[in-house]
Amino acid sequence: GFEVERDNLTGQVLEGYMVWTEEVLSGPGLEVIRSHSAMQPFLKQVRIASGGGAQLSLVVDNSTGFQCTVTQGDEEGQSEADDKEGGGSSNQDMRMEMMGLVEEDGMLLRHYRLYMMAAQQHLVESRRLQGKLTEEDETSTETMAALIDAGVLPTHMDYFDVDSD
Repeated sequence: GFEVERDNLTGQVLEGYMVWTEEVLSGPGLEVIRSHSAMQPFLKQVRIASGGGAQLSLVVDNSTGFQCTVTQGDEEGQSEADDKEGGGSSNQDMRMEMMGLVEEDGMLLRHYRLYMMAAQQHLVESRRLQGKLTEEDETSTETMAALIDAGVLPTHMDYFDVDSD
């Protein structure tokens, strides 16, 4: 589920962690990862990745799959601006990037970076594919882009995950 660390004196939440379980099956040139969390007990995320970088990702509820995303491996010639913005090419999913492992207070953490505009654009694209896109979705994307450009919102957020594998 979800674990929080609180300040002993004030009871204020200092840090929160989403906890999930991953099962990994690896073979030559292929890796299958199934993740699930007590926060969403009926949903499982399945990722199938090839050695060449192509990946299929979907959420499964019993036998129904949805939010299916297919990405290809790194492509040559991607601009540095795309890397910085987290936009990448249309074939590269850059909503979240693994930055590496970090040790803090004796715990090994996976450091991820979430690119805000790429995540918003992915959400809008998912809603469009589901036939649920509204004018509000497009307006919120424009508003978010303006707030990021103005420096009110960050371009990215760092996310740390407890590595208990």
